Amino acid sequence: TTRPNILIIIMESFTANAIEAVGGEPGITPNLNRLSKEGVLFTNLYANSFRTDRGLVSVLNGYLAQPTTSIMKYPVKSQTLPSIAKSLNKEGYTADMLYGGDINFTNMQSYFYSSGYSKITADRDFPLSSRLSKWGANDDITFSHLYEDIKQRPVDGKPWLSTFLTLSSHEPFEVPFHHLEHPYLNSVAFTDSCIGNFIDTFKELPAWKNTVVIFVSDHGYRYPENMPMLWLGGAIAEPKVIDTYANQTDLAATLLNQMGLPTDEFSFSKDILNPCVPHYAFYTFNNGFGFIDESGVSVYDN
Repeated sequence: TTRPNILIIIMESFTANAIEAVGGEPGITPNLNRLSKEGVLFTNLYANSFRTDRGLVSVLNGYLAQPTTSIMKYPVKSQTLPSIAKSLNKEGYTADMLYGGDINFTNMQSYFYSSGYSKITADRDFPLSSRLSKWGANDDITFSHLYEDIKQRPVDGKPWLSTFLTLSSHEPFEVPFHHLEHPYLNSVAFTDSCIGNFIDTFKELPAWKNTVVIFVSDHGYRYPENMPMLWLGGAIAEPKVIDTYANQTDLAATLLNQMGLPTDEFSFSKDILNPCVPHYAFYTFNNGFGFIDESGVSVYDN
């Protein structure tokens, strides 16, 4: 649909090697594996960086990460960047952000407000009894909050953009879930169970019919290693698998072009679905970078 509600769920530290649907280990993410058959699955999307603050800017601003700098920490710079939220605000959308942790970490609050978000929900908005991990409220708490929030939104009201950053799959991986021995994989399995519950209940709400839910990771652990991106929801025409090489930064141009909106501001974002642009992935690590396309991988360590 041309003006869907948009929910971007940024999954903390989710990497492809934990997700069977994109070639990872079997049995860890049964819900994402199941849901990947219902939406548009991108199998060759790569993270731009190795930290959340850089990954957020890549996803939400279409702006490439740098090896030794975090743009989020420089408001004078970050406030000048284009963003998905700013583009949608011009179309009458409202934009809100949800994170179960400390929203002031790495200057996130200032960054989100300057990127076009008018409402932020964070750890301070949850009772102390719900903040049971080192980082804040676990994903079961925040997914439940997100569902209740969407449930109360008028179906015929303004279209909305909601962004949700999960946190349970961040070290030290303290989760109320004990199914796998490996702490990281167990935390990924926990968040996957929360995703399954959330989507299954969201499908029963009227809002589902005109919503795109975009699952994408902020970063992974190994390089080069791709990451999951999945588009779901009633606004999606039909399931599809897209194997094109792409970056996190390409979400902005791809999404906005599907909506018929201008993308000229996003200098580093390319439409994954446009066959006339070069398709590649660029990523950075601490003081180095890599480049991936069909011909192979090149890495430069400074």
